[in-house]
Amino acid sequence: PLLNDSMGLALTGILGDLQTLTFKITANKSLFLEFQGRMHSFGDLEGRLTLLGGVQLPEKSGVLDNLQVRASLAFPFHEPLAGFTLEADTVSGQYTASGMEPQLFSTSMHVRQGKLDVPDLVIRSKGGVLRGRLAYSLTGTRALNATLGGESLMAQWGKGSRVKLQDIKVELH
Repeated sequence: PLLNDSMGLALTGILGDLQTLTFKITANKSLFLEFQGRMHSFGDLEGRLTLLGGVQLPEKSGVLDNLQVRASLAFPFHEPLAGFTLEADTVSGQYTASGMEPQLFSTSMHVRQGKLDVPDLVIRSKGGVLRGRLAYSLTGTRALNATLGGESLMAQWGKGSRVKLQDIKVELH
């Protein structure tokens, strides 16, 4: 709901060579996004991003709680995808859907030279531990390489569509 959302934005140094940009967004009093960064003559953007809180997923697919994302990013405006870098040292939270046990997830994540890399995904639940990694090309020919293995994974999308996988070993290329 729009009445529960807020946004604050500050931009300084507009006439100088170095600008600072800060914004804070609160969504539904439960999800908080903050960015603090700087630009060099409006040619690039670099800074630190923090996302905290929780969110209801669309179509009753569950809830993400205790979200924590902490990342640095650099974004050159002249070559946005190829030059974009993101170093997320913390990506963690809890996924819960109706009638399912909570699953805790954690990883780090990097985007460099048009490639997304998730090197150390861990999902924990009462059913066991699932570990994996993923690499995806965001530019040029789209290519996905992923491995996933462990005891148990459950997910839901929409009201009634669920999947439960046990004794998993998956490799995608």
